[in-house]
Amino acid sequence: KPLPVEKCERQFNLIQSIVISALLIFIIVLCWAQLGVIALKCETVRKRKKDVTIACSILTVIAIVAIVLFIQDGGIRMNQVGLAFTVLPAGMLMVLQYSIFKLILDHMTRSGYALLGFQVVGYLIAVIGFGLSISACPSVLLSVVIAGIVIMAVADLLALVYVYSCK
Repeated sequence: KPLPVEKCERQFNLIQSIVISALLIFIIVLCWAQLGVIALKCETVRKRKKDVTIACSILTVIAIVAIVLFIQDGGIRMNQVGLAFTVLPAGMLMVLQYSIFKLILDHMTRSGYALLGFQVVGYLIAVIGFGLSISACPSVLLSVVIAGIVIMAVADLLALVYVYSCK
């Protein structure tokens, strides 16, 4: 039976926390890989590449802070803040993905919109899981967050293939 958050020693399972952190790192690596593919394949406006690179750098810093706060054993509130920094800024990924697609395409294709839609679904699942998991101790619904982030990671992997295959 879940306890009130105030009476709990560790709210989030360490293994699930590590899985979420690893998925977040995987998503960041895929984001940078997409930028690498763009740099190698596309002759685009330098300013636009710079803007996307800055956004990806900010996302990387947020991810590092999130992982540190989420995994450390610094108390329930710190872990909740870490989870919030893991899930909520992931919405920035969708904007970043759209920007990456716009760098290489004059007009987005249906495939591009489908990939963005797939990311939105993953993000919504992760946010719903976040809302459900922060109120219980120990959190039994962190797997919903993991499912949402897995969907986002798969969408990013497919987006890398999509960016690589664009002419």
